[in-house]
Amino acid sequence: MDKILEFTLTAADLDATAGGLVNLVLKNCIRVTGHEISRAKFIPGGITADGRPVTVKDRIDAGQTLRVILPESLSGDGEAAAQDLPESRIIPQPVSVTADAAGKRILPEDPEALPIPVLYEDEDILVVDKPAGQVVHPTHGHYLDTTLNYVAGFYERQGMDVIPRLAGRLDRETSGVLLVAKNRAASGRLQRQRAGSSLVRTYLALVHGVLPEKEGIIDCPIGRDPDRLGKMRVPAAAEALRTSSGSQQAAAQSSDQHQEKESAEERPFLPALTRFQVIDEFSGLSLMKVTIDTGRTHQIRLHMAAIGHPLVGDRLYGDDRSQAAIGHPLVGDRLYGDDRSQAAIGHPLVGDRLYGDDRASEAPRTMLHAAELTLLQPFTGAPLQIRAELPEDFARMLRH
Repeated sequence: MDKILEFTLTAADLDATAGGLVNLVLKNCIRVTGHEISRAKFIPGGITADGRPVTVKDRIDAGQTLRVILPESLSGDGEAAAQDLPESRIIPQPVSVTADAAGKRILPEDPEALPIPVLYEDEDILVVDKPAGQVVHPTHGHYLDTTLNYVAGFYERQGMDVIPRLAGRLDRETSGVLLVAKNRAASGRLQRQRAGSSLVRTYLALVHGVLPEKEGIIDCPIGRDPDRLGKMRVPAAAEALRTSSGSQQAAAQSSDQHQEKESAEERPFLPALTRFQVIDEFSGLSLMKVTIDTGRTHQIRLHMAAIGHPLVGDRLYGDDRSQAAIGHPLVGDRLYGDDRSQAAIGHPLVGDRLYGDDRASEAPRTMLHAAELTLLQPFTGAPLQIRAELPEDFARMLRH
């Protein structure tokens, strides 16, 4: 769906636009990018003033309304978006919609798919509460049963021509806030917010062990594991950096050091920075609040495993030997664990039926939840704060 923006010039805007120069009105007042202007110039009626076509070199007077169309299709001749948008491969799936005191929910007709609560929606973005166990976008083995398939079905049901685009992904087992752009222009603005500091997603993570530092930064590059498809890794020689300050200055300095030290062999590794704050400790587990400055695949899971505190329920990055070596054996491990010593210091092995409890052994999935999203509305700039309540499986793990 094309995005249409309008702006009525006032006398106060004339100085900032060199007397109403269309190009400067577009950039300084409507705040469209050079690429967007270039595309608008080549579609019929792409840039008009009071309904009359104008060029970027023209000037308009105070009181006139400039209108610009930001096309959904990249092509300039009106071709269907399906020819140049990979997102158009998303096949809408049938859904129904319910709305009650608890809010609106998308209900897939697939009996095995979970309902998807709608947390927020306006003409440019949609925020949903993704259930754990649902893949977010079509991929190998999941072409029709993903969050985006159901969101596309949600808009098709309303007769709306919307190609949903993700603004940040969540792992299959991760629950919580998922941001979807409803048009290309909004998607570009959200990506720029992600690259800056305007768009922040805060996670809750339950990890094994008690961390010596209650807040800090993990700065360690991440790359793909060549030996296992779908798994990530950190460099063999890399050391995860933790600081107690958690300051942006420390993070920036640390990140620069990592980039300078990268050798030719380590170029596949990309910088990754995670901030954490422990907010509770119980039964040998720690609940923490986490934000990430970069959006690498499995970043939180891998970073926490790298410092010896893998997420509870994580079957990909948990490591019994490394956990035992640092004094936090794998929960329920009868080969490397030490139930008596752990119980003696007040941190029994979770899953130990003699000395402890079985809380972590009952984890149905990786205990990671995207709890909060803060961002700016892509076009108005209004601040938004959207929260997703803890799902029952996660909340159950915290009852102590």
